[in-house]
Amino acid sequence: MPQLESAEFGHLDYAEKDVYHFPEGLPGFEHAHDFLLYDPPALAPLQALIHVVPPVLRFYALDWNLVAPDCLTTLTEEDRRALELTPGEPPALRLALVTWLEGEHPTVNLLAPVVLNPTARRGLQVIQFESAYSCRHPLLIERDPCS
Repeated sequence: MPQLESAEFGHLDYAEKDVYHFPEGLPGFEHAHDFLLYDPPALAPLQALIHVVPPVLRFYALDWNLVAPDCLTTLTEEDRRALELTPGEPPALRLALVTWLEGEHPTVNLLAPVVLNPTARRGLQVIQFESAYSCRHPLLIERDPCS
């Protein structure tokens, strides 16, 4: 069983069948093709998209439906082929990458969702050129009024 050592999450065992292949990598990280989607229990609902080949890259993400449920993702036929989606099959999972810089509130990238096909284990970051959203859309965090 393959193993991954992450500074944030320690030692992770995973199965090859759990890896998502990004044929084009991610914008800015075109060399990174294989990622594990990990749900760190202490960070729920955040998920981590971890590159399984050193040097280890890690991106935090949120389920798209938590941050922009009404925002549609447009896929071209080329996107659908890269994801190995059959005609008419909707993508099963969309993620919004999260960024937070020191001294700033966290933001999510609603301009370029990460789209995953869990059946084929394929992934793609899809830039939505016609979107009114930003790659630094403010993430509003609800606080417990009792805390």
